[in-house]
Amino acid sequence: MSRALALPLVLALLAGCSRREAAPDTAVVLADRDVEGLDPHASGKVHTTQEVLLDAYEGLVALDAHLAVVPALAASWSNPDDRTWEFQLRPDVRFHTGGTMTAADVAFSVERARTEPGSVLKTSLVGVTGVEVVGPDLVRIRTKEADAYLLARLRDVFVVSRAAVKAAGAAAFDGTSCGTGPYRITGRVPGRHVDLERFDGYWGGPSVAPRARFVARMFGDPDWNEMVPQGGRVAFWQMPASPHFARAREFGRSERGPSLSIVYLGFDLRGPETPGVTLPDGSHGNPFLDRRVREAVSLAIDRGAFRREFAGEFGFPAGQLVPPGVFGYDPSLPVPVRDVGRARDLLAGTPFAKGFEVELDVRSLMERAGPAVARMLADAGIRASVSLLDEEDFFARLSSRRSSLYVLRFSCRTGDAQEVFDRWLHGKDPATGLGEANYSYDVSPVEGLDADIDDARRTIEPAERRTKLQHVMRHAVEEKLMVPLFQYEELTFVSPGLEWPSRFDSFRMARDARFVP
Repeated sequence: MSRALALPLVLALLAGCSRREAAPDTAVVLADRDVEGLDPHASGKVHTTQEVLLDAYEGLVALDAHLAVVPALAASWSNPDDRTWEFQLRPDVRFHTGGTMTAADVAFSVERARTEPGSVLKTSLVGVTGVEVVGPDLVRIRTKEADAYLLARLRDVFVVSRAAVKAAGAAAFDGTSCGTGPYRITGRVPGRHVDLERFDGYWGGPSVAPRARFVARMFGDPDWNEMVPQGGRVAFWQMPASPHFARAREFGRSERGPSLSIVYLGFDLRGPETPGVTLPDGSHGNPFLDRRVREAVSLAIDRGAFRREFAGEFGFPAGQLVPPGVFGYDPSLPVPVRDVGRARDLLAGTPFAKGFEVELDVRSLMERAGPAVARMLADAGIRASVSLLDEEDFFARLSSRRSSLYVLRFSCRTGDAQEVFDRWLHGKDPATGLGEANYSYDVSPVEGLDADIDDARRTIEPAERRTKLQHVMRHAVEEKLMVPLFQYEELTFVSPGLEWPSRFDSFRMARDARFVP
């Protein structure tokens, strides 16, 4: 080999070694999809967006890894009465853009989140009637009625620099941030990634990782590794049912922990006909309006077998709408045991004794769920054909009321069952946002259920409120408004040299990342 050829080869090899052995300095999250935007009040419906924003911004309160409400920008709070909250602010909190946080910044942020036309937080604050600056470090929030759940919702109402937003408008969030969090946003390439840099002026002290990047790719996508910078160490979540799960297990170390996500079967309960059902005479009735049919569906499911087919060794069978650890979980409710004979008897006592056909809508992300459910329902006399849909088509079908039976999951991110009851179980009320994620009905088919949900929300005393939430849970389970199937187990894979502890709410925040030898 000539010296002319040898030198470039040696340099190339050295460059490769340099890349492989670069000191870790960037915590990288494979976040599955892109953020909606970076305005903390106009964005945040997508999980990825919340992960990014939680590193750059903070609310008055936060949730710790076990979902307990803890102080954040408010050092303490009190309730002078059931409709008043007062927050004593933490002193000497700096913004990424300069300046110190005051009560005026907090009041401006809450009002912006409450009234800005594009805000996604309006429903979270619909019960707020006013925000007052009582002093430089004291804020008062008044509500229309008692609202014990407000405190947990305030975690997502991020405080921004009033001066920065007044000066720059929407540009204050254009690839940058004006929050108080441990990281500041330094850039975004739409459709690819968001970059953050450690904010050394953070009131809680500096984080370990100097930089972070949230990549809009899943593990297994052809170009995901091209977006990992030199010195980057990677973490990602992978479903056991995913086609890349076996490769993920070879990638690096994995961390297991309980998840807040529950997989459930949902029904169309709106009217006497539903488009995905065909009766033996060819008509389109709606068997699911009959509680006995819904119970037959529940009894036809072997939740242990579903778990094995859907997720293998991971996760747990579910018998209620939230997992253990969530406020309002009822330990007295058992996981139902399969009883096909009983299911057939129930069906025989209804106008649908001859069975019926139904289209079962399943997201491609949860592909394995469809065949398992369809096979079990067939044993009870319900013939389900699986319709596998991508994300856009699946939610378009649900939103346009064209789905009769579907498999979906929800996550109680606040750690309070009130979230599930308000968003998924309550009848729809566009003025308040109640029932905004309810794809089954507009008006509750169970008399008094909405009133019980509202009553729990208005109850301030924790023990009394827990009892009321558990009452709602039992009522919903007895009526089989949804059929819980499975609780996910959080499974995070990390590069060698990286520790990233799992959180109960499944958020991967850069502040939690640790580099290890």
